[in-house]
Amino acid sequence: MTSANGSAAMKISPPIVFAIGLVLGIAASFFFPTPFAVFPEYRGAGWALIALGLLLAMAAGRTLRQAGTGVLPGRPSTRLVIEGPFRFTRNPIYVAMALAYLGIAVLLYSLWTVLLLPVVLLVLERTVIHPEEVYLERLFGAEYIRYKDSVRRWL
Repeated sequence: MTSANGSAAMKISPPIVFAIGLVLGIAASFFFPTPFAVFPEYRGAGWALIALGLLLAMAAGRTLRQAGTGVLPGRPSTRLVIEGPFRFTRNPIYVAMALAYLGIAVLLYSLWTVLLLPVVLLVLERTVIHPEEVYLERLFGAEYIRYKDSVRRWL
């Protein structure tokens, strides 16, 4: 699946997928408040998850820029990047978004938002990651298949 500009044909932008999950979770928490286990450091944990997500996203972005390939999804890939955080996960930017999402959910004390994360990740996998993987396999062939076989999608 390739778009007109020669990139992966995604159905929706990844940040939009996460934003929809956040909005739905926050709305559900407002209309259907649900007890959520609170621990004294929950705010610190929320901020730590957000910070970890931002650091991972910055490291992945820097790695992509250094490789001279597109950082934004939906742009053509010029090189298969397997350095930096891409050694541990094929999708470090999506992992970063998931960490930040979870941090926001914790800060907002929103169990519904936490419970929606697996749905968000499933939608992301079907609408973004699968088309990207088809595109990368077509573009890089056996090299990408070896990478895919040796590095997990998430963590």
